[in-house]
Amino acid sequence: MKKELGYGSSLSGKSTYLPIVTDDEGKPAVKPDVYIDDKIYSESEMVSIFQVSNPGRKTREEMDFFPQLTRQNADGYFIMFDRANTMGEEPLAVGRVGWKFLPEHKLYLTTGIKVIDMYRGMGLSRSLWQKRDSAVIKGTPAIGMASNFSESWLKLIQSEGWQVDPPVESLPESIQDEVRETIEGDKPRRLISKNIDMAMKKAWEVLKSPYRMKNTNFPKRQSAYFEGDVPQFEEKVVDYLYQGGQEGGSSEYWSTNIYEAMPYALFGSGGSHEDPHFRLSGKPIINRAKKTEDEKNVYYDFNETTAMTGREHTRLGGTSEEDQIQYQTMPDDIFDRHYRVFKTAILRNNPLITQQAYMFLEQFVLNNMEQVMKHVNYEANEDQITRAIKGVKRLEKNLVNRDIDGSVNMFIGNAIGMNINDPNFLGLILIQLRLLEMKYKIG
Repeated sequence: MKKELGYGSSLSGKSTYLPIVTDDEGKPAVKPDVYIDDKIYSESEMVSIFQVSNPGRKTREEMDFFPQLTRQNADGYFIMFDRANTMGEEPLAVGRVGWKFLPEHKLYLTTGIKVIDMYRGMGLSRSLWQKRDSAVIKGTPAIGMASNFSESWLKLIQSEGWQVDPPVESLPESIQDEVRETIEGDKPRRLISKNIDMAMKKAWEVLKSPYRMKNTNFPKRQSAYFEGDVPQFEEKVVDYLYQGGQEGGSSEYWSTNIYEAMPYALFGSGGSHEDPHFRLSGKPIINRAKKTEDEKNVYYDFNETTAMTGREHTRLGGTSEEDQIQYQTMPDDIFDRHYRVFKTAILRNNPLITQQAYMFLEQFVLNNMEQVMKHVNYEANEDQITRAIKGVKRLEKNLVNRDIDGSVNMFIGNAIGMNINDPNFLGLILIQLRLLEMKYKIG
């Protein structure tokens, strides 16, 4: 008899049959003789091998139903083969297990473990799991996102020394937000972890990066900036400060909210309703203040989430009490994730206005390019702007809905003085986002 796989190939007319004789339960009639190859296979090699039994097999990056965190190609796979049952005189590939190391978080992410249908229930998953853990993960911290919540599967995970549903707070802070988005998403997952506990978290975060935000203490600052009426904020200690900019430059202004810093990376810090213009001097970046053992003082700027340091602070009469903050640039993949969140906040701030902005671009700007370019300063030519407008709805790809802990309209207004509740100004902003995606492949 023949066994229809169906798994991963359930589209009409696309089902794949293996020419393997099966018993009455649909298992191979010839007793399997399985082994796990010691070779580490790449993502593309794995796909090529399993397309023999599943022509619809894709890479993980191509599978848009995966949550963003797990939609990453693996660093490698171990593959299990059956010598007793062959395809074209080659051992049949019956299972795989993968992994990916995330250097920015100093841990491994599992990338799935699969056994083809007719070989399930034979204990092969455990063998694959043990192979990966013993040969690759060893004592290194690791996490995974379980999609199978059956009692038997969760017991297998735990029996191999993994925790099920550990506290997200036990992970490095740098990955906690992504993990929460994944386990609380449209297709929920359950967090599993190994070699991680609260003691490990403390070891990751020996440097606490405390920054004490204080009120301004100098007359020149008060008179020049606030015209004598200086708001007072509660003094507090924060762990992280963010700064938005473009490659090749930096400012001395910081925010405790990464999304408040994001507009400065995407648009610059100039412009207004009367004089709209956008900076495109380099790739958008976010800097994050480095961790430090010693507490540093920073001084509030214009609200309770922003601070000013360094030369500008001193120029306006500040003391030299605080040291210039040392920072590091956020890795591209983490920047991209936060950019997708910010882009989503813009597009979904008011869906009706977003649609009006598209109409403004298509019906007015495209037909009046010469006039528009006289009044709006983009660091791009007419052809690039035209391409950006025609592809502007591509901005709706890879959206991530998440609270940005503030008003996206206010954040953008603080940076460039534009109101995204005006469909015309929103349209101009969307052109800039599309230009950035085209030129720098962000998002």
